[in-house]
Amino acid sequence: MTDLRKAYPDDFDAAYPLLAAFNNPNLGQTEWQRLFQPRWRSPYEHIGYLLEDGGRAVGFMAAIYAKRPLKARQEVFCSLSSWRVLPPYRQESLGMLVAALKEPGVTYTDFTGNKVAPLLRSFGFRQLGEQYYILLPLPTWAGVTHGCRLVWEGAEIEAGLSGGALQTYHDHADMLCRHALLQTPDGNCHLIYRPAYKKRLPVAQVLYLSDRAVFQRHAAHAATAFCLRERVAGLMVNGHMLTQPPAAALTVPQRQSFLFRSKSVLPEEMDYLYSELVLLGVS
Repeated sequence: MTDLRKAYPDDFDAAYPLLAAFNNPNLGQTEWQRLFQPRWRSPYEHIGYLLEDGGRAVGFMAAIYAKRPLKARQEVFCSLSSWRVLPPYRQESLGMLVAALKEPGVTYTDFTGNKVAPLLRSFGFRQLGEQYYILLPLPTWAGVTHGCRLVWEGAEIEAGLSGGALQTYHDHADMLCRHALLQTPDGNCHLIYRPAYKKRLPVAQVLYLSDRAVFQRHAAHAATAFCLRERVAGLMVNGHMLTQPPAAALTVPQRQSFLFRSKSVLPEEMDYLYSELVLLGVS
């Protein structure tokens, strides 16, 4: 008889064989163990759900909780990740999902669940964004043009942030992502991004913008600076992060399922932080 229960940090050894079976060459024992280390002011002690049969782990789902600043308020997020159930027990997978979604007042995300997207949508999950914009570099030196400047050093980024934006930086300073600060006459915008490929082109994919209005006004200068610094073809931003299509950009359909469910957070407030994307570096 199987038993479904909450998983805790000391359950790593039991769950690791299930995680290792994903056969991801970039994720070894050390990397997977990051799922079992509560962080980001999690209001819960558990880190996911474990399905057992006779004391042997036959299913696991990670639940990455975070209490995060969002527009001058605090919201609790849960990133569902690394859901694996052995074939003979797949009929019990639904019970794991139902258990994970029971916490009240939580915004749930799943950014790597293409295979389970139809199931998640039946539980009220919605797609986050429908297309990407790849901002192309303009023929101008963006380091100082129109008073804009991109800084990349941690100390300078910290000095240019405050409040929730500074907390977000601290929460992700040691995550698998990169940081830059766009300084403009209209204010600063902290960008968190990662290298990616789209249409076989190397790009810098934006995961977070601390001030989307500032970024929108100075996006062209940011794109040029990123392309020069990172040696990429463009700066890729999901359409839901922008209020209007940018100039000098390619439009690319979004085929990956970036899903979320929330009663308190609007789609335009969402980003990709506090998730397996930055914790494990998966895509």
